[in-house]
Amino acid sequence: MAQDTIGIATLGSGGISGAHLKALQSLTEGRLVATSDVDIERARARSEEFGGERFFGSFEEAVACPGVDAVVVCLPHTLHRDAVAAAARAGKHILVEKPMATTLEDARAMVQAAEESGVVLMVGQVLRFREMNRQARSLIREGKIGQPRHLMRRRMGWFRQWVPWSHDPKLCGGIALYGFGSHEMDMLLWLTDSRAVRVYAEGEKVNPIWQDYDEVSMEMRLSNGCMASLTHSLNSKAGVADCVIIGDEGTLLIDSAGIHLNGEAVPAHDSGPDGMRVQLGEFFAAVREGREPEASGKQVIETTMTALEAARLSLESHTVIETASL
Repeated sequence: MAQDTIGIATLGSGGISGAHLKALQSLTEGRLVATSDVDIERARARSEEFGGERFFGSFEEAVACPGVDAVVVCLPHTLHRDAVAAAARAGKHILVEKPMATTLEDARAMVQAAEESGVVLMVGQVLRFREMNRQARSLIREGKIGQPRHLMRRRMGWFRQWVPWSHDPKLCGGIALYGFGSHEMDMLLWLTDSRAVRVYAEGEKVNPIWQDYDEVSMEMRLSNGCMASLTHSLNSKAGVADCVIIGDEGTLLIDSAGIHLNGEAVPAHDSGPDGMRVQLGEFFAAVREGREPEASGKQVIETTMTALEAARLSLESHTVIETASL
């Protein structure tokens, strides 16, 4: 690195790039060098908003920009593979927004590109960096509920608009499965230090604006023996975001009210947006220390991406998918 701080470029200047750049403002380890977007005026606006040095109309120009040491990929989901490959070839470290990709093939190609170039590849599984989730994971690891036996996680809401490309499955991969699912599947597996062994999924296409499944339910058997279910809805006027983990010695509930252990509230701090700052701090630390970060590309392939691939294949085939075959 040419300077003491890590020079950052954002690939894509949509809404999520703003969240990353707000986090960057609170850290001294990095600085914004460049922004990019196919809409160059949007790239210009982002650069001016956050004090960037340059802006570009393509990610290829951004990864070639002098002074850029690392990139944050904020593009539509199916474009992640090409952007990551270009950044890796240019020797840039990479933080790619979730979902890592929309196929296991693409995710594996991204890891290979990073390994061949010797750069850090981290996935923006930001829920891992929220204090309340980290506290819940510690309680499970400490054996407060014994061995997890049954896990149920739900994310349901009423959605009719998102960024324009979220309505195109060719760009987003399906907003319920890969938009919501990349967060919620990652949490399900990360909280319990497990991976999916078998997956069965059912879906419904209720609102044609999504052109894909907007109701998805999954049943899984996990590597730790736990049975698990995951439900997503874009059509629920009853907003729900919760997780129940039943162990052989107790029960943990995580929801918007906090953490409850066996029905009793546990003092907990929900860091909310601060998770972006903690996530970016972990990325910078991994780059400086030359180590694998939390939520590395390799980790996310073994857990979240494999499980989502199995769910996608199950939706298509109406069969149970064994992840060992993927």
